[in-house]
Amino acid sequence: MEVHLTAGRNPSVPDSQTVTATVAVKGGVVRDSHSSSDMYAAVDAVSHGLAGKLAKYKDRRRDMSGVESAFRGAAVDEMDEDLEEEEEDTYAAASVAYGGIDEFDYNVVKTKTFPMQAMTVKEAAFCLEFIDHSFYVFRNSETNEVNVLYKRTSGGLGLIGPEA
Repeated sequence: MEVHLTAGRNPSVPDSQTVTATVAVKGGVVRDSHSSSDMYAAVDAVSHGLAGKLAKYKDRRRDMSGVESAFRGAAVDEMDEDLEEEEEDTYAAASVAYGGIDEFDYNVVKTKTFPMQAMTVKEAAFCLEFIDHSFYVFRNSETNEVNVLYKRTSGGLGLIGPEA
C-alpha cells in the first residue's frame, strides 16, 4: 500500500488536508482519495472508502472467475470511428486554446512507471472501476501490446491500442 498525505497551507481552502491511498491487489490497483479540514478525518474516510472498494473488488473477482468477456462487442467496433472524430476535435481545440499548437508547453513534469501484467480488456475494465482515474493503461493479453482503456464522456468505455 502506498499512502500520500498532503497538507495545504492556504487558510482560504477549507478542505486542504488530503489523503490518497493506493493498494496493489492481484490483477490491478485499488485507489481512494479524500480531502478534509482535518487530516485524521481524511485518513478515516480513505480507510472506509478503501474497505468498501476492496470488499467490492473481492466479490467482483469471485463473480468474474470463468466468465467469458462480453466487453469486446459492438462498443469496441464503434470506437474506431469515434476515436478519429475525437482526435480531430482535440487537435482543433488545442490549436484554438493555445493560439496554435506550436505554442504548447511540452515539458514533462512527472514520469511514472509501473509493472504491467498481461490482462484481458474485461479485466482492465474491472480494474478501471476501482481507481479514481478516467483511464487505465494495461498490456493486452490477446495482442501483448500496451492499450489504454478510458471512460468516455458520452458514456461507456473506449479502448486505444497501436495500429496493427
